[in-house]
Amino acid sequence: MRFSFRCACLLIVIIFLCRTPVVPNVIVEIVVATKQVELQTKTFLLKLPVEAQRGERWEVVKRSKSKITLTFGPTDARREMMKSFGMKKPPEYEINTDTFASAFVPESQWPEARKALASELQRRFNDLSIEECEKVIEGELWVGMKKAHAAEAVGNRVLQKEIRESQEGKSETWRIGAFSLITTSKITVKAYDFEETVTASPSKPMEPLDVKAKRDLESNTRSILTFKNDILTEIVRR
Repeated sequence: MRFSFRCACLLIVIIFLCRTPVVPNVIVEIVVATKQVELQTKTFLLKLPVEAQRGERWEVVKRSKSKITLTFGPTDARREMMKSFGMKKPPEYEINTDTFASAFVPESQWPEARKALASELQRRFNDLSIEECEKVIEGELWVGMKKAHAAEAVGNRVLQKEIRESQEGKSETWRIGAFSLITTSKITVKAYDFEETVTASPSKPMEPLDVKAKRDLESNTRSILTFKNDILTEIVRR
Protein backbone atom coordinates (compact mmCIF):
# COMPACT_ATOMS: atom_id res chain seq x y z
CA MET A 1 0.00 0.00 0.00
CA ARG A 2 2.80 2.37 0.99
CA PHE A 3 4.71 1.44 -2.16
CA SER A 4 1.67 2.15 -4.36
CA PHE A 5 1.23 5.59 -2.75
CA ARG A 6 4.83 6.51 -3.48
CA CYS A 7 4.51 5.32 -7.05
CA ALA A 8 1.35 7.37 -7.48
CA CYS A 9 3.11 10.51 -6.18
CA LEU A 10 6.06 9.90 -8.49
CA LEU A 11 3.72 9.40 -11.43
CA ILE A 12 1.96 12.71 -10.68
CA VAL A 13 5.30 14.56 -10.61
CA ILE A 14 6.35 13.01 -13.93
CA ILE A 15 3.04 13.99 -15.57
CA PHE A 16 3.38 17.55 -14.25
CA LEU A 17 6.91 17.90 -15.59
CA CYS A 18 5.85 16.55 -18.95
CA ARG A 19 2.98 19.03 -19.16
CA THR A 20 5.19 22.01 -18.21
CA PRO A 21 6.12 23.87 -21.41
CA VAL A 22 9.82 23.98 -22.19
CA VAL A 23 11.09 27.51 -22.69
CA PRO A 24 13.13 27.54 -25.88
CA ASN A 25 16.63 29.02 -25.90
CA VAL A 26 16.39 32.64 -27.01
CA ILE A 27 18.88 33.40 -29.77
CA VAL A 28 20.08 36.99 -29.48
CA GLU A 29 20.86 38.53 -32.88
CA ILE A 30 23.82 40.91 -32.66
CA VAL A 31 24.79 43.23 -35.51
CA VAL A 32 27.73 45.61 -35.92
CA ALA A 33 27.56 49.12 -37.37
CA THR A 34 29.80 49.61 -40.40
CA LYS A 35 29.41 53.39 -40.34
CA GLN A 36 27.94 56.18 -38.24
CA VAL A 37 24.18 56.18 -38.64
CA GLU A 38 21.35 57.94 -36.81
CA LEU A 39 18.49 56.03 -35.18
CA GLN A 40 15.23 57.28 -33.68
CA THR A 41 13.69 56.29 -30.36
CA LYS A 42 10.61 54.11 -30.65
CA THR A 43 8.10 56.42 -28.95
CA PHE A 44 5.20 58.58 -30.09
CA LEU A 45 5.82 61.33 -27.54
CA LEU A 46 9.47 62.14 -28.05
CA LYS A 47 11.91 61.46 -30.85
CA LEU A 48 15.53 61.69 -29.70
CA PRO A 49 18.27 60.85 -32.20
CA VAL A 50 20.88 58.29 -31.25
CA GLU A 51 23.95 57.67 -33.35
CA ALA A 52 25.41 54.21 -33.83
CA GLN A 53 29.18 54.46 -34.06
CA ARG A 54 31.16 52.34 -36.49
CA GLY A 55 32.20 49.10 -34.78
CA GLU A 56 29.45 49.24 -32.14
CA ARG A 57 27.44 46.12 -31.34
CA TRP A 58 23.64 46.41 -31.37
CA GLU A 59 20.94 43.87 -30.57
CA VAL A 60 18.08 43.27 -33.01
CA VAL A 61 14.80 43.29 -31.08
CA LYS A 62 12.30 43.00 -33.91
CA ARG A 63 12.14 42.92 -37.69
CA SER A 64 9.27 44.07 -39.87
CA LYS A 65 8.86 44.75 -43.56
CA SER A 66 9.82 48.43 -43.33
CA LYS A 67 11.50 48.86 -39.92
CA ILE A 68 14.17 47.22 -37.79
CA THR A 69 14.03 47.72 -34.02
CA LEU A 70 17.38 47.79 -32.22
CA THR A 71 18.71 48.25 -28.71
CA PHE A 72 22.17 48.54 -27.18
CA GLY A 73 24.45 45.51 -27.40
CA PRO A 74 24.98 43.19 -24.39
CA THR A 75 28.22 44.88 -23.26
CA ASP A 76 27.22 48.46 -24.08
CA ALA A 77 27.82 50.87 -21.17
CA ARG A 78 24.47 52.52 -21.86
CA ARG A 79 22.62 49.46 -20.53
CA GLU A 80 24.04 50.03 -17.05
CA MET A 81 23.43 53.75 -17.36
CA MET A 82 19.76 53.18 -18.13
CA LYS A 83 19.46 50.85 -15.13
CA SER A 84 20.85 53.61 -12.91
CA PHE A 85 18.04 55.83 -14.23
CA GLY A 86 15.49 53.21 -13.07
CA MET A 87 14.79 51.74 -16.52
CA LYS A 88 14.30 47.96 -16.36
CA LYS A 89 14.68 47.55 -20.13
CA PRO A 90 17.03 49.47 -22.42
CA PRO A 91 15.28 51.82 -24.87
CA GLU A 92 14.49 50.65 -28.37
CA TYR A 93 15.37 52.46 -31.59
CA GLU A 94 14.06 52.18 -35.13
CA ILE A 95 15.72 52.34 -38.52
CA ASN A 96 14.27 51.64 -41.94
CA THR A 97 15.26 48.37 -43.55
CA ASP A 98 17.20 49.91 -46.45
CA THR A 99 19.40 52.01 -44.17
CA PHE A 100 19.85 49.04 -41.85
CA ALA A 101 21.04 46.85 -44.71
CA SER A 102 23.67 49.41 -45.73
CA ALA A 103 24.87 50.28 -42.21
CA PHE A 104 24.92 46.98 -40.28
CA VAL A 105 26.26 43.47 -40.72
CA PRO A 106 25.76 40.32 -38.59
CA GLU A 107 28.48 39.99 -35.96
CA SER A 108 29.74 36.82 -37.66
CA GLN A 109 30.43 38.83 -40.84
CA TRP A 110 32.16 41.71 -39.03
CA PRO A 111 35.79 40.47 -39.45
CA GLU A 112 35.37 40.35 -43.22
CA ALA A 113 33.56 43.72 -43.29
CA ARG A 114 36.25 45.27 -41.08
CA LYS A 115 38.98 44.22 -43.51
CA ALA A 116 37.06 45.79 -46.41
CA LEU A 117 36.57 49.02 -44.45
CA ALA A 118 40.26 49.02 -43.49
CA SER A 119 41.24 48.71 -47.14
CA GLU A 120 39.07 51.74 -47.98
CA LEU A 121 40.49 53.70 -45.05
CA GLN A 122 44.05 52.99 -46.15
CA ARG A 123 43.39 54.90 -49.36
CA ARG A 124 42.92 58.00 -47.19
CA PHE A 125 45.68 57.18 -44.71
CA ASN A 126 48.36 55.51 -46.80
CA ASP A 127 50.86 55.91 -43.97
CA LEU A 128 48.95 53.27 -41.98
CA SER A 129 49.15 49.51 -42.47
CA ILE A 130 46.01 47.43 -43.01
CA GLU A 131 46.35 46.12 -39.43
CA GLU A 132 46.53 49.68 -38.07
CA CYS A 133 43.52 50.68 -40.19
CA GLU A 134 41.58 47.77 -38.67
CA LYS A 135 42.45 49.08 -35.21
CA VAL A 136 41.17 52.52 -36.19
CA ILE A 137 37.94 50.96 -37.50
CA GLU A 138 37.48 49.29 -34.09
CA GLY A 139 38.12 52.58 -32.30
CA GLU A 140 41.51 51.54 -30.89
CA LEU A 141 44.09 54.16 -29.96
CA TRP A 142 47.85 53.98 -29.48
CA VAL A 143 50.62 56.35 -28.48
CA GLY A 144 52.40 57.73 -31.54
CA MET A 145 49.39 57.88 -33.86
CA LYS A 146 48.56 61.13 -35.64
CA LYS A 147 45.72 63.35 -34.48
CA ALA A 148 43.83 62.78 -37.75
CA HIS A 149 43.99 59.01 -37.20
CA ALA A 150 42.79 59.39 -33.59
CA ALA A 151 39.90 61.62 -34.72
CA GLU A 152 38.83 58.90 -37.17
CA ALA A 153 38.97 56.28 -34.40
CA VAL A 154 36.93 58.14 -31.76
CA GLY A 155 34.35 59.69 -34.10
CA ASN A 156 31.70 61.68 -32.22
CA ARG A 157 32.80 60.49 -28.78
CA VAL A 158 34.84 63.63 -28.08
CA LEU A 159 33.28 65.40 -25.08
CA GLN A 160 35.74 68.26 -24.75
CA LYS A 161 38.84 69.65 -26.41
CA GLU A 162 41.40 71.93 -24.81
CA ILE A 163 44.06 73.59 -26.94
CA ARG A 164 47.11 75.18 -25.36
CA GLU A 165 49.89 77.01 -27.10
CA SER A 166 53.31 77.77 -25.68
CA GLN A 167 56.88 78.36 -26.82
CA GLU A 168 57.32 74.59 -26.93
CA GLY A 169 54.50 74.21 -29.44
CA LYS A 170 50.81 73.32 -29.44
CA SER A 171 49.24 70.70 -27.20
CA GLU A 172 45.68 69.38 -27.11
CA THR A 173 43.73 67.40 -24.53
CA TRP A 174 40.63 65.45 -25.56
CA ARG A 175 38.13 63.89 -23.19
CA ILE A 176 36.54 60.82 -24.75
CA GLY A 177 33.18 59.34 -23.74
CA ALA A 178 32.03 55.73 -24.00
CA PHE A 179 29.61 56.47 -26.82
CA SER A 180 28.41 59.04 -29.34
CA LEU A 181 28.06 62.70 -28.35
CA ILE A 182 24.58 62.82 -29.91
CA THR A 183 23.37 60.25 -27.36
CA THR A 184 25.10 61.61 -24.28
CA SER A 185 24.10 65.20 -24.99
CA LYS A 186 20.45 64.12 -24.84
CA ILE A 187 20.87 62.22 -21.57
CA THR A 188 22.74 64.89 -19.61
CA VAL A 189 22.25 68.12 -21.47
CA LYS A 190 24.35 70.44 -19.32
CA ALA A 191 27.27 68.05 -19.17
CA TYR A 192 28.11 68.36 -22.84
CA ASP A 193 28.05 72.03 -23.76
CA PHE A 194 31.60 71.57 -25.00
CA GLU A 195 31.23 70.86 -28.69
CA GLU A 196 33.19 74.00 -29.54
CA THR A 197 36.94 73.97 -28.98
CA VAL A 198 38.06 75.60 -25.76
CA THR A 199 41.20 77.65 -26.29
CA ALA A 200 43.42 78.62 -23.37
CA SER A 201 46.51 80.84 -23.32
CA PRO A 202 48.36 82.90 -20.67
CA SER A 203 46.51 86.02 -21.80
CA LYS A 204 43.12 84.28 -21.99
CA PRO A 205 42.63 81.79 -19.12
CA MET A 206 39.91 79.17 -19.45
CA GLU A 207 36.63 80.05 -17.72
CA PRO A 208 35.65 77.72 -14.84
CA LEU A 209 33.07 75.08 -15.70
CA ASP A 210 29.70 74.92 -13.99
CA VAL A 211 30.01 72.63 -10.94
CA LYS A 212 27.40 70.10 -12.11
CA ALA A 213 28.66 70.17 -15.68
CA LYS A 214 32.20 69.54 -14.48
CA ARG A 215 31.05 66.62 -12.30
CA ASP A 216 29.06 65.08 -15.16
CA LEU A 217 31.98 65.56 -17.53
CA GLU A 218 34.30 63.78 -15.11
CA SER A 219 31.92 60.87 -14.52
CA ASN A 220 31.30 60.29 -18.24
CA THR A 221 34.91 60.56 -19.39
CA ARG A 222 36.33 57.16 -20.33
CA SER A 223 39.75 58.27 -21.51
CA ILE A 224 41.86 61.42 -21.82
CA LEU A 225 44.10 61.88 -24.84
CA THR A 226 47.05 64.26 -24.96
CA PHE A 227 48.52 65.44 -28.26
CA LYS A 228 51.73 67.37 -28.76
CA ASN A 229 52.28 68.87 -32.20
CA ASP A 230 49.48 66.64 -33.58
CA ILE A 231 50.95 63.37 -32.26
CA LEU A 232 49.20 61.31 -29.57
CA THR A 233 51.65 61.17 -26.66
CA GLU A 234 49.53 59.92 -23.75
CA ILE A 235 46.36 57.90 -23.14
CA VAL A 236 44.83 57.92 -19.65
CA ARG A 237 42.00 55.41 -19.28
CA ARG A 238 39.34 55.94 -16.60
